[in-house]
Parts: sequence; structure tokens; C-alpha cells
Amino acid sequence: MKLAGKTINHLASKIFSIFKKNGTQAISLRTKLLLFIFLTTLLIVASTVYTSLYFFFQYVDRESQLQSAGGVDSFSAQIKEYKSNSLSYANLFASNPVIAAAIDERNADKLVNELQSQIRRTGIDFAIITDEMGNVLLRSYSPSKKGDNIKEQHTVKMALQGIPYSTIETDDVIKLSAIGSAAIVSQGKIIGTVCTGYRLDQDKVVDKIKKMQGTDATVFLGDTRVATTIIKDGKRIVGTRLDSQISNLVLKKSQKFSGKTQILGMAYFASYLPLLNTEGETIGIIFGGKLIESAYSTINQSTAIILVMVLAIMILFMVVISIFIGKSVINPLRIAVDSLEMVADGKLNIDIDDKNIRKDEIGRLLRSLKTTIADLRALIADIAGLGEAVAKASEEMTCSSHKVNKAWAQVADAIAELAKGASEQAVSTEKGNGKIIGIVSGLSQISEDMEYSRDLANAAKGTVQRGEALVKFQEAKMEDTVKMSQNVNTAISELSAKSAQISKILYVIRSIAEQTNLLSLNASIEAARAGNSGRGFAVVAAEIRKLAEQSGESAKRIGQIIENVNSGVENCVTEMTRVENVVNEQSKALNETVMAFYDISQTFEHINNRIETVSEASSTLSENAKQAGDSIGEIAQVSLQSAAGTQEVAAASEEQAVIMNQIEESANELVQIASKLQYSISKFKI
Repeated sequence: MKLAGKTINHLASKIFSIFKKNGTQAISLRTKLLLFIFLTTLLIVASTVYTSLYFFFQYVDRESQLQSAGGVDSFSAQIKEYKSNSLSYANLFASNPVIAAAIDERNADKLVNELQSQIRRTGIDFAIITDEMGNVLLRSYSPSKKGDNIKEQHTVKMALQGIPYSTIETDDVIKLSAIGSAAIVSQGKIIGTVCTGYRLDQDKVVDKIKKMQGTDATVFLGDTRVATTIIKDGKRIVGTRLDSQISNLVLKKSQKFSGKTQILGMAYFASYLPLLNTEGETIGIIFGGKLIESAYSTINQSTAIILVMVLAIMILFMVVISIFIGKSVINPLRIAVDSLEMVADGKLNIDIDDKNIRKDEIGRLLRSLKTTIADLRALIADIAGLGEAVAKASEEMTCSSHKVNKAWAQVADAIAELAKGASEQAVSTEKGNGKIIGIVSGLSQISEDMEYSRDLANAAKGTVQRGEALVKFQEAKMEDTVKMSQNVNTAISELSAKSAQISKILYVIRSIAEQTNLLSLNASIEAARAGNSGRGFAVVAAEIRKLAEQSGESAKRIGQIIENVNSGVENCVTEMTRVENVVNEQSKALNETVMAFYDISQTFEHINNRIETVSEASSTLSENAKQAGDSIGEIAQVSLQSAAGTQEVAAASEEQAVIMNQIEESANELVQIASKLQYSISKFKI
């Protein structure tokens, strides 16, 4: 992409230097067109190349990153396969009767021979055998190192418990390995353990991944490289440490990293995965990546080839375009330019061949130029003829203008007399118009006074109508009062009747009380005669007598109250009769007032009608007077305009005389111009 940019920038700078050195005016049209086409094509090609390279690089980045991720995923799958195979081979070794017999017999040579045979056959990297206590009986990678106890190693511990197990482990000799373990059982008793595995700290592991995936691979123990395919200065970069930021992310946080990174100054597409031990702790890292430079090298080579091909095609294209432009554009334009130069020199006796006139824009230009030249020839011929005619007509016009001057002098005298009469007529008309205006003003004042009188009459009529409404309202209220008085009389009459009934009832109660009193007295006498046996009855008789006396007293008091009520009722009846008479008299007076208001309202209605009639007549008279005034004003205006127009005509006549003098002078000048025109036309060759 950088190579393409440099090439295009170099070509553009060369072109701009040509423009700067020579200037645009010194460059021919062919060169300008070719440069324009070249620059346009270059811009399109550059845009296409840049866009294609951008998306191509994006694709390469994405594919390289996916390849790196695929490499580390393949590495992870390989380690899982190692763990699975280690466990399978551990179970296979544990079930081998020769190994079990050698342990029982404590036959070291037999154990070594059988173990080496099995390792060669299965292809594992190492095997470790312990007794039932976890003491090492044999290490395939270091037969002399034995006797140490490794029962605390998780794989051995699980195997001693009879549990097959696989994981990733580290120790002093094998820095990192995928290991599996199983118990060796003889006659139902665990007599030892066997551990088999693959070393992850050897170059063959990462070389295998690079061969399979085409990506670099690295194994880290902690943050230190223990196996890698990355080579710098001819050596594998084993022992170097991982970048601290990636180390914190993958090693400490146990997270995956994928992206671009720097490895000892080399740019890589990289993917990192944590390696977890039995306890879930990150003890190492596996890496898959691709060198960015190697990923881009193919693109750079392809870009160079494409640019060379594009430039070759552009050069060929420019040659073809140059020939095409020369035949289809430049040659016809040259014919047009040559023809225009001849026209500029006054040579109109030229002809453009019809074979050069095509159906495109340049053909239209040549056709228009040919038509223009023909029109110019005809125009020059016409102008030559007109020049002679103008000279002859100018002489005749000089004679005619002299005669017209004399006639205009006579017309001017007649117009002056006419203007004087029109002015006198305008003055008389103006005086009559003034008198009419005075009449119109007086009639307008009368109309205003009648309008004011009508407003006063309407106001008085409104007041009478409001008074009439109030009287009607009082009349309605008076009728309500009469009805209420009648209702009160009725109620009082009913009250008097009820009082009489109550008096009768009280009389009966008083009689009953007197009889009860006599009966209680007789009862008391009879009780006294009875002695002790009638004592209780005597008490009851005494109580009855008291009640009878109290009832009699109450009846007397109620009777007195009833008498007082009857007296008050009679007084109320008398007063209500008087009130009813007064109300009737007021109602009669209100009716008379209503009739009076009605008569007043009718009178105001007649007054309004008369005022309206007078006002309409006054308005009509005023309007007629105005129209008469307007007519007289128009007559005066017309008279003034007529006088002014006559004066203007007189002035115009004088001006016309001056103009005719000027025309006579112009005719003389026109004769001279016609002579010069004939001289100028003689220069054209038609």
C-alpha cells in the first residue's frame, strides 16, 4: 500500500511540475486534454487501488488473526490430546503384567527393559514408576535418579487412591508436561503407580504446531519462553520473557488475549491462552501468532506487479486516446481556428468542406461557422447596397425637413390662440364649483344635526322602554303580593276554625276532670269506711284526684290561650282585609302607569320615523349636490387640462421645429456616414 502511494505521488508531482514550469496558456489543447484524461484515470485508478488494498489488508489482518487464533486453539487441542493419551497409556502400563511382576520381584533391569520397550512402542516422552509408598523406582529420562518420594505430587496422590488422573505439571527436570497417572494393582492390592506423559518444553511440540497451522507457536512457563518457533538473529528466543501487559492479562487474570503485539521488536498477529494446573492456577501460557511482515510481503509483491501493469495499460490507453483526440477533436478545431483567423482578416471568400462537418458538437461548431461566414457575406453585400440607398434618402430628407419647418410655424400660432380661450373657460368653471361646494357643506351640517336628533330620540325611547319594563316587573310582583295576601287570609280563617275546635275539646276535658275529681272523692270516702283494707285504694284515689285537679287547671290555661289566639286572629283578618284593598289600589295605579309608558313609546316611534324621513331627504339632496360639484370640478379640471395640453402642444410645436432643424442637420451627417460605410465595406472580400 505504501509502494502504491509513493508511485502515484511521484507521477502527480511530475505532472504538476510541468504545469508550474510552462504555465497552462503555453500548453496545447491536445496536451491539456491528455493531461486531464490522464489525471482523471490516475485518480480513478488510485482510488480503486487504495480502496482495494485497504480492504485487502483488512482481509489479510482478519485472516491472519483468525489463523493465529486457530494456531493457539490447535495447540490447546493438542495439549488436551496429550493429556488424554497420557491417561490412556498410564492405564495401559498399569495393566501390563510384566511391569507388575518386575515391581513385585524388585527386578530393576526387567522393569527398565519393559518400560523402555513400551515407551518406544507408544511414542510417549517419559514414564515414572513408584512403589505403593510413592518412592520412585524408575524415571525413564533419568534412570539413575530414584528413591525419592513423590507421593505429594497430585497425579501420584490420585493414583495411590486408585483414581486415574491427567493434568499439566512442572518439576525440576521437566519444566512443563502433560501427564497421566494410574495405579498398578496386583492381586487386588495397589503395589505402585505409573505416570506417563509428553514434554511441552521441547521444540518438537511447537514445531509440530507450526507445521500443521503455518503459525509460530510458543510455550511459556510462567512468563518465560521454554519452547518456541520464533527465531531472531538465527536463534530461538527461548528464555525471553513475555510483555508485562499481556502477562498481567493472561497469567494473572487467566484471560485470553488476541490482537497485534510486539515480540522483541517484531510485529505479530498474536493469540495467547492460559495453561491451568490441577488447582485451576495459571502456570503457563501457549502462544499462536503470525509475523505481520511475512503476511504483508505477498501483498507488497502483488501490489508492485499490479502497479506496473496499470501503468503499462495507462500508457497504451493514453497513446490510443491521443490518436483519437487528434483525429476527432484537434483537426476539426484547427480548421475552425484557421477559418476564424481568415474572417478576422476580412477574407470571407472561404469555404469549409462538408466532409469535416460531423454530427457531434465540433461538427455543429463547423456547421455554424460555415453558416455564419455565408451570412456575413450576404450581410456585407446588403450593407453595401443600403449605403448607397441611405445616401440618396438623406439628400431627399434634407429637402423635406426644410418644408416641414415652415408648416410647423403656422400650427404654433393657431395653438397659442386656442390655449388662451381654454384658460378663460377653466377660471369660470372653477368659480361655479366653489359655490356648489358651499351648498354641499350646508347640507352636510343639516344631515349631522338630524343624525344627532335621531340619536337623542332613540336614547329617550330606550329610557321609556326600560321604565315600561320596570313597571311591568312591579305589576307582576304586585300580583304575587295579592295572591300571598289571599293565601294568608285563607290560613288565618283555617286557624280560627281550628281554635274553635280546640275550645270544644278543652270543654270536654274540663268536664271529664270535674267528674274524675268527684269519683276520686267518693272513692276516698269508701276507702275510709273500709278501714285498713281500703287504705291502699284511698292512696290511689288521692292521686287520681290530684291528676284531675291538674288536668282541670291545664284546661283552664289552654282555654285562656285559645281566647287570646282567637282575638289575634280576628285582628289579623281585619288588617289583611285592609292590605288587600291597598294592594288592589296599587295594582290599578300600575296598570295606568303601563298604559302611559306605552303611549310615550309610540310617540317617540313617530318622532323617529319623521327624523329618519328628513335625514334621508337631506342625505339625498347632499349627494346630488356633491355629484353636481364633482361634475363641475371635472369640467374645471378638463378645462385646465385642455389649457395645459394646448400650452404643451404649443411648446411641442416649438420643440418640433427645433427637432426638424436637427433632422436636417442629421441628414447631412448621414450622407457623410454613408460615404464612410461604403469605404469600410470595400475592405471585405466576398
